[in-house]
Amino acid sequence: MKVRTPQRIGYMSAVCSSPMFRGALYDSQFAGTKSYMALTVLSTAKAILTAYPVHPSVAVHVDGLPKSRLRWFGAELRHLSIRTSKVVGVRKDEADALIRLADAACGFVRAALSGHHPAMGTLFEKAKREGFFREV
Repeated sequence: MKVRTPQRIGYMSAVCSSPMFRGALYDSQFAGTKSYMALTVLSTAKAILTAYPVHPSVAVHVDGLPKSRLRWFGAELRHLSIRTSKVVGVRKDEADALIRLADAACGFVRAALSGHHPAMGTLFEKAKREGFFREV
């Protein structure tokens, strides 16, 4: 189900107003590349290292990660010094609140950076200023 722009703005406004999310959302921006999976691994590793400099073992849940890529994803994270207790590909994002949040945040950041949705761009800049999103 696609979330329409006004609903996404309302949802992300609520997220970016809640103190529990301050400093907890990470984004990475890449241009001119189609290396989606490799950049997802890199962004995941950078977010984990930023959030947990002591490097604990973490469980990683990835939206839409096919079963055939689970071992590869975990191995790539380990090459980047990330210890994983498990790597899970989440197939039904509706069933997992954190995956729904991540999916909404990704769509929000993409829309904000595209310039096609000025209200999202304004909200994203405000959220970055207030420390809700951290670029890694």
